[in-house]
Amino acid sequence: MLTTSRYIHLNTVRANMVNKPEEYKWSSYSIYIGLIKDRFTISQNILSYFKRDNDKELYRKFVESAIKTKVDEVQGGSVNGCSS
Repeated sequence: MLTTSRYIHLNTVRANMVNKPEEYKWSSYSIYIGLIKDRFTISQNILSYFKRDNDKELYRKFVESAIKTKVDEVQGGSVNGCSS
């Protein structure tokens, strides 16, 4: 369930629509990490996997740990076919 939630929250980042998942207007990610209050989204099922006192911060770290930067995506030390 955690992996599926992370996958969903990172779809717009992977599609290069936003740089951070909380930037996408229609995502519930901002609710999950506590930036926005909402009475309709049930995030506790996912957040229950983390320690209660900092569950939102731990979920944020879990999700964002899967975000690869452009530098991380460079393979073999070359950018645009040029070696460094």
